[in-house]
Amino acid sequence: MPTANPFHLSPPPAWFLKDLFAYDPKLVIFASAAEPVYRLCRRISGAFPWAKFPPGHADNQTCCDNSLVPLKAIQPVGTQWGQVIIANLAACDTQRHGGGTRFAELLEEQEELEARRLDASIASEAEARAGTAYRSIGYVSGSRVSLGTRTPEGAGYVKNPFAPRPTRPKRVHRPRASGDHAIFVGR
Repeated sequence: MPTANPFHLSPPPAWFLKDLFAYDPKLVIFASAAEPVYRLCRRISGAFPWAKFPPGHADNQTCCDNSLVPLKAIQPVGTQWGQVIIANLAACDTQRHGGGTRFAELLEEQEELEARRLDASIASEAEARAGTAYRSIGYVSGSRVSLGTRTPEGAGYVKNPFAPRPTRPKRVHRPRASGDHAIFVGR
């Protein structure tokens, strides 16, 4: 849609306008007269469009004269015309999702799902911390012994740091079927 273009923005390519029309024939894009952006708007019928911009904004008059409701501002810097803009538009287009009420319900459902995920992760973290605390209390009180840790000698020091460390004997691997775990029940 041709409008006053004080920022000399180049018009969108024709192929993009065809894709935009194929996506939704009521969508209109024009260069803003107030800011160096493109305005993406939807044509409405049967109602007078309300002013969505602040009073005195240059784009209010264009929207009211052409029965447009502004949806999105598109920055011209680094604009890649095509499916990226249309995909982003689909995510925020209230009419595509069944109107404002349905869109609000979808947002509330997403927020509720995110809250449930957060509650589940908090509960999982609390359960893990409670288990760790319970085991730590057992270690401190002496009612639980960990066989996987070595007990330190003294208060964290080695008596002779230059003494050779004792080597552990190599473990011989025996398959389970070799009788290593058998129980003798004599006669």
